[in-house]
Amino acid sequence: MNDSLYNRYQQAKQQNNLQSMAESANYLNVTEAELIYACANADDAKRLNINPTLLLPELANLGEIKAITNNKYATHIHIGEFKNIRLNNLTGIVLNPRELDLRIFLDHWAISFALTETFSDNIQHSIQVFDHYGILYIRSMPLKKPIWLFGIS
Repeated sequence: MNDSLYNRYQQAKQQNNLQSMAESANYLNVTEAELIYACANADDAKRLNINPTLLLPELANLGEIKAITNNKYATHIHIGEFKNIRLNNLTGIVLNPRELDLRIFLDHWAISFALTETFSDNIQHSIQVFDHYGILYIRSMPLKKPIWLFGIS
């Protein structure tokens, strides 16, 4: 854990009423992955040491999820289940008509976390995957059950 960044995050969160990790990372001028990594093993952030080809089938156990991919220009939100997963060494596909339709480039996945964020009106659990630059690649949030119940680690 990076104590300096973690302490700056805690201070900024309290003083500026920052809600999400994304807001906090932007405020602190770091990537979201850097901030979550600094908080690993604290604040309900846990680094997942799992190969993407093993993680994706585990996401099927989460039931219905909200999958979010975004960049500074657009956000794509899909609700569905991680079923019909096909993987090879570099790519994958999740193809559920009218639900999830994802093309996945596994060589872009560098680090993943299980995260619990507390907002004023709810608690949100997610699996977040980042690329080699610390940019969010995909965020998956179960709609019914917390991730911790599935033993993903």
